[in-house]
Amino acid sequence: MFDNEYAAYVAAGVWPDGAPTDAKYYDAALAKSLYGADGKVIWPAS
Repeated sequence: MFDNEYAAYVAAGVWPDGAPTDAKYYDAALAKSLYGADGKVIWPAS
């Protein structure tokens, strides 16, 4: 996701001290916990 945008920013020199790592962090358990059984967002939890 956003690979083209990241590459364009790197090519444009947006980060003069070097680009941040593009490690593609994703936590499936965290993502799943943001939705209720009805598929609606429950975050932030009350």
